[in-house]
Amino acid sequence: MTNTISENDKKIICETAEEVLQKSPSKIRFRDLMKQIKKERPEFTNSSPKEIRNIIFEWKDKHPTIVYETLKHAKGYSHWFSDSDDKSYPAPSSFVQKGDEAKFYTPFAAWLEKQKECTKAVSTGDKVRGKKWSNPDVVGVKKSPGLGGAVNYELISAEIKTSTSTGELITGLGQACAYKLFSHKSYLVVPSNSKEDDLQRIKELCEQYDIGLIVFDKRNPDNPAFEIRCSAKSRGKPNPSYVNNSIKELLKKDGYDIFD
Repeated sequence: MTNTISENDKKIICETAEEVLQKSPSKIRFRDLMKQIKKERPEFTNSSPKEIRNIIFEWKDKHPTIVYETLKHAKGYSHWFSDSDDKSYPAPSSFVQKGDEAKFYTPFAAWLEKQKECTKAVSTGDKVRGKKWSNPDVVGVKKSPGLGGAVNYELISAEIKTSTSTGELITGLGQACAYKLFSHKSYLVVPSNSKEDDLQRIKELCEQYDIGLIVFDKRNPDNPAFEIRCSAKSRGKPNPSYVNNSIKELLKKDGYDIFD
């Protein structure tokens, strides 16, 4: 039966299963895994559990280096779980999304500079401060001449997501919105293979809130091929107190100086 599903759909099923398993703090019943896959990807609602299970095993055999190498199945396939106690396999923590996202911080900072959106941009997402809504993955500054020889500064922030799940895209949008409190421009950067319906909805919301939407190839950190879906706009001004606090907490405290 697996030959009735395209290779691209098989890949989508497996990537969705990977995301569900990464988020699960412990073992997860197979039937619950199926429910989550079908919740994230309604287009596979009519696929049988056996069919999906076979697809996952087939994909694992062809791609032995991805996260499915950490998966074990109990007798009768009643449970699927990530086994962090088995030292012969990488622990699931080595596959957490933040580690994957970090591969794209510096490339996106460089891309912002190349697009002349920033005079200077740096990766800040690897600085864990416990402030989810005020800790962008990339921060940049754009300098421009002002009246009387003064220099005007604009702060630019970006949130990068490597997950294609609807929930993570919505979370990323919320974070990018929060960054507008202290940023003149804010970007949301998401995988180009996200569901097209999700991308369209996110794009429309980004346009309403003046947030830039960028898509990229998450499978190629060396050449992510960043592409603009909608441009960031600097309408209005962020709260000056938030700006000053962000400069202090995000940049100067960690030794970054992007104002020279």
